[in-house]
Amino acid sequence: MDEFIRTCIVKEEDSKVSQKVMYENYLIYCQKVNEKPRSKIWFGREMKMFGYGSTLNSKGELEHLGMRLICKY
Repeated sequence: MDEFIRTCIVKEEDSKVSQKVMYENYLIYCQKVNEKPRSKIWFGREMKMFGYGSTLNSKGELEHLGMRLICKY
């Protein structure tokens, strides 16, 4: 998971990525590198540990703030 964060995410103050898009990209990344993916719950916890917490948007969907996804699958 930490390799996904290091290679596929950059900090960008005014950007945000939905939790759904982020997790879908993470699952594809895991397939490509032959790694067993974490559950959605553990994924969210690890994102928070790396400083990418999430918040609910006006539609009630989780978003990660202050980051941009640079590896899109």
